[in-house]
Amino acid sequence: MAVPARRNTAVAQWNPFRELDDFHTRMNQLMESAFGGFAGVDSWVPPVTVEETESSFVVEAEVPGVKRENLTVDVQRNELSISGQIDDSDREGVVHSSTRRTGSFYYRTTVPGNVDADSVSATLKDGVLRVEVPKTEPVQGKRIEITAG
Repeated sequence: MAVPARRNTAVAQWNPFRELDDFHTRMNQLMESAFGGFAGVDSWVPPVTVEETESSFVVEAEVPGVKRENLTVDVQRNELSISGQIDDSDREGVVHSSTRRTGSFYYRTTVPGNVDADSVSATLKDGVLRVEVPKTEPVQGKRIEITAG
């Protein structure tokens, strides 16, 4: 009798922020498929990876075909949003099939902890938008010396 081979699987740490982002993405997809452009649900969400390093949060969004001037990155407190527009290119012939996304897109996420909004950087290379959100040191308590008045 053959013994099944063991797979080396890593245990992923539970991340509530990732689950909220996944929920938000799925709800957008559900609303879009059910209602199309009804009630302002006419945008879509690009594939995104959020990585936490020791010094920052790195968000990479796949936005092939998007021009830099058609992208917007905003940071307010610890909330990051990415929006943009993919224009449908002018075609001379008859389009028989297309599965490419066009139109506006929007992605929003909350990064836990303190972030340095003044030092956020964004680069666009090979259809991937990379946004780096540096962390700040948590505010430490401080003992105050009492002086004689």
